[in-house]
Amino acid sequence: MAMDFPKMMDKPFIFLGIADAFLGILLLLGVISLYPLIRFRAAFGLGFLGFLFMTQGQLTPMIAVAAGAVGLYFSTIFLSYIPLAVAALLGLGGMAMLATMSYS
Repeated sequence: MAMDFPKMMDKPFIFLGIADAFLGILLLLGVISLYPLIRFRAAFGLGFLGFLFMTQGQLTPMIAVAAGAVGLYFSTIFLSYIPLAVAALLGLGGMAMLATMSYS
């Protein structure tokens, strides 16, 4: 909360979250040229964080990351509103579940 840079360096995933929030804002603004980058980010997040949680034996965070990454990936593919809304809810729900588990 104090924006103390040395304390933020102890948790480098903060910067990944800031980058994801920036990409989310750009997607809300309709920058469709970022879709390949978003798809890569979803696959990278699923691979990296999924592997990290799998090696630590944490099944629930791994499922949350998988739900978030799959929702993010499919929200860049679907063109009609109903599947897009389902994919967006899956992505937001998975990442919200992961965020709430990281503070408990």
